[in-house]
Order: sequence, then C-alpha cells, then structure tokens
Amino acid sequence: MNTKSFKPLSLVPFALCLFFTLNSFAQKELYLTPLFNDANLIAYWRLENIADSKGSYTLTNVNNATFTTAKINNGVNLVAASSQHLYNASTSLNLTGSFTYSVWFYSTDVTQDQRFFGERISNNSIGASMIFINSSHIKAETYSVSGGWLSFDGGAILNNTWYHAAFVKAADNEWHFFLNGVEVASSTASRSLSNNLKVGFAIGANAQGSNGVGSYMNGLVDDAAVFSRALSANEISSIYTGNWPQELYLTPLYNDANLVSYWRFEGNSNDSKGSNNGTDHGSNVGYSSGYGKFGQGVQLGATNATNYIDCGAPATGLVSDIFTVTLWLVKKPTSSGWKLLYSRGASGCIEPMCGFGWLDWGDGLNFSLAVDNAAGTGELVQFGSLRYSDFTNGDMITIVCNWPTAKCYINGVERGTATFGGSLHFTQNGGSNHVLFGRGNYNNCADADAGGAQIDDLAVFNRVLTTTEISKLFSGYAPTVTTPTSASITSNGALLGANVTSDGGPVLTARGTCWGTSANPTTNCVVEGATTTGVFTHARTGLPSGTFIYYRGYATNNVGTSYSADGTFTTSSPSPANVNWNNSNVQEITLAADRTFIFTNGKSGGDYTLLIKQNSTGGWSISWPANVKWDGGIPPVLNKTANAIGMVEFIYDGTNYLEKVINLDIK
Repeated sequence: MNTKSFKPLSLVPFALCLFFTLNSFAQKELYLTPLFNDANLIAYWRLENIADSKGSYTLTNVNNATFTTAKINNGVNLVAASSQHLYNASTSLNLTGSFTYSVWFYSTDVTQDQRFFGERISNNSIGASMIFINSSHIKAETYSVSGGWLSFDGGAILNNTWYHAAFVKAADNEWHFFLNGVEVASSTASRSLSNNLKVGFAIGANAQGSNGVGSYMNGLVDDAAVFSRALSANEISSIYTGNWPQELYLTPLYNDANLVSYWRFEGNSNDSKGSNNGTDHGSNVGYSSGYGKFGQGVQLGATNATNYIDCGAPATGLVSDIFTVTLWLVKKPTSSGWKLLYSRGASGCIEPMCGFGWLDWGDGLNFSLAVDNAAGTGELVQFGSLRYSDFTNGDMITIVCNWPTAKCYINGVERGTATFGGSLHFTQNGGSNHVLFGRGNYNNCADADAGGAQIDDLAVFNRVLTTTEISKLFSGYAPTVTTPTSASITSNGALLGANVTSDGGPVLTARGTCWGTSANPTTNCVVEGATTTGVFTHARTGLPSGTFIYYRGYATNNVGTSYSADGTFTTSSPSPANVNWNNSNVQEITLAADRTFIFTNGKSGGDYTLLIKQNSTGGWSISWPANVKWDGGIPPVLNKTANAIGMVEFIYDGTNYLEKVINLDIK
C-alpha cells in the first residue's frame, strides 16, 4: 500500500491572517520608549515584580499574586477568588494637578466588577481616581469634594483580550479617557482634586481604608505607569501602536553628507557631526535625562540671557540661503521671546545676523526667522504656530529655508510658510560670527531674551529636507539590517542569520532570512520568530544541492521592510552511496550525511527493497537516481528525525526502477 502523506488544505495563512487582524500591533514596553526618560513619570510598575522602576512606590504583594508571561514580557496574574492584589498602603502620589494613568489589562471575566488600577483612598473617597471594569464595560472615574463623582464609560470589552487604557486629567475641567490609543470619552466638568485622605495606590483591587478591600481583578495587568502631566493623544497612540520616533543619531540621516552639525546634548554641547562644539555660559545650563527626548537633553536657563551656549565662530557653514534646522522642544519656553539658534557678529549689533526663535502670542508660539545686513536693518518673518494646548513633552520642530521661502513643520506636519520680501540673504561675516543657543546677540549687544526651554537632538543640514524625510524623522523609519551570516552548510540546508541594528522607531513585526539563486533575493523568505533588534540565526532547509546561493536578512515594521547586504555560499553535493543489487534484493543504508544514491546491476523484472535509516542525530537528505520513477512524478519525503526508518520497494523494468511500495515512517 502506498502510504505517501497527503497535502491538506493550508489553514496556516488563514490563522495568521486572523491573528494579525486581532493583534495588529506589537507594542514596546514603556521601559524602552522615550517616555521612560520623562521627568513627569513618577511611578512605573513593569510588573516583572513588585518594584517601581521609576519612583519610590514599591508595592506589597497580597495573597501571593504571581508574575507570569503577559502583554510585554511578564505581568501580574491576579485571581479574584484569592483576593490577590498589589498596593502601596501608605504613600500618596500627590496627583492634584494634571496626570495620566497608563495600563495594559486582560480580564478573564468582564462581567465581574473589577477595580484594577487607581489611587487607594480612605473612607470618604476624597480625590479618588481609578480605571475599572463594570458590566462588561471599561470605565474610569474620579471624585472630589467640590463636585462629587465624574465617570467615563469607554465602551464594551471582551474576555481574554488585551487592552490598553489611559485616563488623563489635562486640567481641572479637561478630562480624557482612551482605549487602545483612541479617545473614547471626555468631559469638561470641573473636578479640582485634593490629597486629603489619599493613602496610596492599588493594582488589582479597590482599597478604601477601614471600608476594606474589594472588587478584585480577575486576570492580568502589565506595564502600569503614572505621569504627573497629561500625555498627548499622539503619545498615548504610540504606547498602543509601539511606534516611536528615534534619535537622529540612529537614522539614515546621520550619514547624510549635508548634515553639517548635530548636537545630541548627551551631557555636553559637543557637535557630534561637525566641529562646532559649544561652551556653556551661566549657572543654569544643565543636562539631564529629565530634559531629554532621547537620553539626556539640555535646559537653557529660565531667568535671563546670561544662560546660553556659545559654539564660537562656526568651522563649517551654518548660515546660507538653503538649510534645515530640526530639534525636539521638550518643554515650552516660559518667556515672551526666545532665541534658539542664532549667528551674530562679534563687534556689535550691526554685524550680519541670522537665526530663528519664537515669540509668545498669548496662547501659543509663533516661529520666526530673521536676517540683518551690515547697516543693522533687516527683515523678520513669522510663521508656523503651536498653541500651548498642542504641546506634548517633546515636539519636533523643523525649520526649512529655500530662499526666499521658509517653512515650519511641527511633529512632521507642515504648519506654516512665509516668504522674505526684501533682497537680503543669509550671510556669514567670516570668522566673526558666533553660533548661539538661547541668546540672539554676541559680545556687547544688549539682549534681554530669556531662555527656559529644554531641547534635545538639534541638527543643521545645508540642504532642504524633503517632506517625507521630515515626516519619517518624526514617525520612524524602516528597520536597519546588517551582517548576513551563514554556518553549518550542508547539501540542502544552512544556519542563516543577520543583525537587526535598529527597529527604525516603530516596533518590528517580523525578521528572518531570504535566499535565491540570483542577487538580492526576495523569495524563499521565512520568519525567524522574534521581533526584537539584535543578532539572530535560524535553520533553513530545502536548498538545492551543489548550488551557489545568495541570501540576506530582513526585518519589517509598519514603515516597510529592509534587507541586509547579500551573503553567498555554495551548498555541498551529497556524497554518493552505491547500491549494488547483485549483493542482495534487500539492502539497508544508515544515513550519517546527505547522500546521492547510485543503483547498479538491477535485473529486468527484479523486485528490490531499500531500507533507509537516519542516524542518532537525524536530519539527513537523499538524492535519487534519475532512472527512479515515482507515482505522480513526486519523490517521497522521508522522516528525517533521529533513528527514523523508511522503506521503498521498486520493480526494475530493464531501464527504470518503478515505485511499488513506500513506507515513510516505520515504527
């Protein structure tokens, strides 16, 4: 009896399609995002354990809640029947002003009333805020003496499904509730919170002093964070999607020949790309992770113009008719006028000057570019507004000038344009000009402009970045993949790999390798399984023997797919195994390597049986003689597990060996 395996209809693509429909994002742990360096992140429980990874609010584990695989690495698994929860019983988070709660949750019974993330309060419920489940809905609520309860219904949720919830107080009369990165409820009702009777924070229960503990969570909680500010809608969306901007240092633009100066502000004002290193002036120029969008950033004094950075006379030209300046404004200035990047003559106020800054116009900022001539006359153009209410704790500001037109981009989107009306151009008066951050004048010019901004990742290009480049600098790039590797090459397989050196900002959705018989292969691509950066390898099979192979690694995020350079190798040709049928009509071969069979001395009408065994390691393949003919023209696929036994029986017709019986896995 022919026992060849049949080929069933493939359900795998459908299953994968269904999976990605329900789980279309691969999120990053907040620990790996720019928000971890936010000065307003006051408590952050990764829930790998009870520790607060950012503040001092370590929790107590009540009734032995366990930590297990959850949304991102581990989280806490809570069983309501065992009254399990985590809490800090004695310390308030002092959330009287703006705040944001951010948490991932997974309930196994959404019909059950579950208070699972919020402040722990005493009897009178003063100043309570929490996120909870009630009647199969996700909800949030807060309470104050002045206005009573304020409740939000975020809509119906399902059992056994991961959700991200964020509860935001932007002002006493501005409240927002988000589910999976989208605002689902809001209110302008006034609730001025008080710390009176607040006594701590709870995860997995509602705890109210002598009123006891109840409404326990039944399910999983992960990556819970509290900020003492209102996260923006963009930031909350990024938490859910996992898509974050990257430091320019890690993007393709860092290698751009037109990047003439770049200040990362990692503890100093050195120019990481050119030679325009800065010198700090004043006692209020400081570097801290609390000032940075990526790692550290700089704060440029908050009181007067004596706190600034002087980069001296630029060794490379920063002043021209065509340029792009981009930076992250981590915190808005507190003054009515502020100079950011200026070049001004050393001999007084009548030297050529150019630069940009912003002006307070009531409820926001107007960006400006200025140019002077030697007579002290010039032109100022204003464009590109950003209201204070639009600010996040990290906006990307980009100014592009292609004389006589200038444009301003905010968070990758064009927000304003202007045209210079005069004949003045940006000029640089030899070595007498100095590049300044936080001050508009140099030497003996009076300058009352104050600093106060916190900035990071400031770069100057002597070309116009395209709209696409500016957008990608904010939203992320495709991944970067390098260093293809091959090892353990056989006649039909190899261990292939590569190094994903950057995820591009958005999270990876796949990584793997491709191979082919021509350069730059995009066929035979197989995922390796993980979705992280770093070096990886995986075993590839099904390669043709004795063939020159091109291969490369790839990685995919929501921006696109990137490939490494090609690597090459040649698969080996299997060593021959001569089967002489004069020796016996039944013969046995144990495979300790890939082999090519050669049949000799068959007799017409002869019935021949070949037993094929894998050795103790298994994994070996065979190549059949050309005059072996198979039912349907398809050779059998033998079981290649260790010590597996297969059997093939032939009839020889004087020319060809004809398949008679196949048993692929004898036990």
